[in-house]
Amino acid sequence: DFEQNKNIQEKYDMVFVTQNLNNSLRILKDDLKFTGQLQFADYGENVLHIDSMLTERIKPKVGAPDPRRNIPQINFATNFGQLTSAYGMGRLIFDNNRIRINNDENGFVAYQNSFLGGHTIEITGDPIWDLYDPSSGGKEFVVKVDELIGLDDINNQPIISEFYSSLKNANTKRLKTAIDLIYDKELAKLTNS
Repeated sequence: DFEQNKNIQEKYDMVFVTQNLNNSLRILKDDLKFTGQLQFADYGENVLHIDSMLTERIKPKVGAPDPRRNIPQINFATNFGQLTSAYGMGRLIFDNNRIRINNDENGFVAYQNSFLGGHTIEITGDPIWDLYDPSSGGKEFVVKVDELIGLDDINNQPIISEFYSSLKNANTKRLKTAIDLIYDKELAKLTNS
C-alpha cells in the first residue's frame, strides 16, 4: 500500500479544539492536508504549538510547483484554520525553524483575540486572511514571527487585511505599529534631504 500511495497526499478530516496551554501537534510526515477544522476555546489562554519531526526525507511530488522544496509543508483546506477566541486568546505557534503553509482558498483565517508566532513561515496557495474587525471589541490579530514570507503565487503577500496594523521588525525584535512605520518613513525623508 505504501508504494502505491507514495505520490498521494494524506488527508486528515478531523476537528481540533485547542483549550488551555501546552497543546502540541507533532507532524511526522511531510505534505499532510488538514481538511477538518482548527478551533480555539472561547475563554482563557489557548495555545497550540505545531512542529514537525519528519520520519522521511522531503520529496516534492511529481509535477509539484516547487520541485526543489526542502522544508516541511502542511496544507490547510478551505475553512480549516480559524484563529480566534470569543473572549480569551487563541495562539498558534509554529516551532520549526522554517515551515511552509499551503492554504486552499480561505484555508487560514484570523479574527479577534488571535496570535500567530514562529520563526520563518512561508505562505503559499492563498494568503492568511486577517478579518479582525476593530468594532468587534476584541484584540487585534498579532503576528510575531522572525520572518513571514509570501511566495510568488500570492504576489508575495502573506497576509491580507483591511485593518492589519502591526508587523514584526526583525532587527529590534518588537512589534511596530502603523504609526511607528509612518514616523520612521518621515524621519528617513528628513535625514536624506
